Amino acid sequence: MYRAQNVLNASEAADFIVQAGMLPFLRCGIDGFSLQDHVPQGWFESDDHELNPWYWRYSFALDDQIAYGKFFNRKLGFVAKELFADFVNVKRNGRAAQQFFEDGLISGEAYRLYESFFPGAVKSSLELREDLGLKRSVLDRALAELMNETLIVILDFQQRIGRYGCPYGWPIAYYGKPEEEFGEELVFCHRTKAQSWSRLMRSAHKIAQIQDENQMLKVLGIH
Repeated sequence: MYRAQNVLNASEAADFIVQAGMLPFLRCGIDGFSLQDHVPQGWFESDDHELNPWYWRYSFALDDQIAYGKFFNRKLGFVAKELFADFVNVKRNGRAAQQFFEDGLISGEAYRLYESFFPGAVKSSLELREDLGLKRSVLDRALAELMNETLIVILDFQQRIGRYGCPYGWPIAYYGKPEEEFGEELVFCHRTKAQSWSRLMRSAHKIAQIQDENQMLKVLGIH
């Protein structure tokens, strides 16, 4: 049985994610292997912005030690940058976006979206919809496909500004390619896939009792 850490605010969440190495945001079926498992019960349903981690994430997701995106079978989660190269090594397995597309692992819309990121580009979901003319549901699916393969990550959140200069609504996510934003030394490593997998599993065992590596493969969305 895992022991919950009682994470109580955004700063503690960021520290815990770095300690854990990688962590889904919501419960995933492996006890202890999510941020939600370590936050007091009921806080995810709270209307209090100080308590609800859905609001915390706008600050700690952009911590310079953490990568954030739908990395876990197209569901939200976090990877410490110290471990991110191993995570990429396992997830990509040496494949570029074109090979993911040719192997049927990402859709044509996802590949076209990826190709729209010119070098150094950081684009919001609104800009991507306008550039590519995709319906929101199609865009959301394509973004999730690319994030699952670590081809893009969430880099920023910004609120829209109303006519009187006041921010409103949920913050809009901005995306980019991790190797361009973090630097290639934090995204690529010289270890074998097996060595990287071993490092990921050692990290997961810090906070959760994992009996079945196949279950972990499923949670990570690894092909």
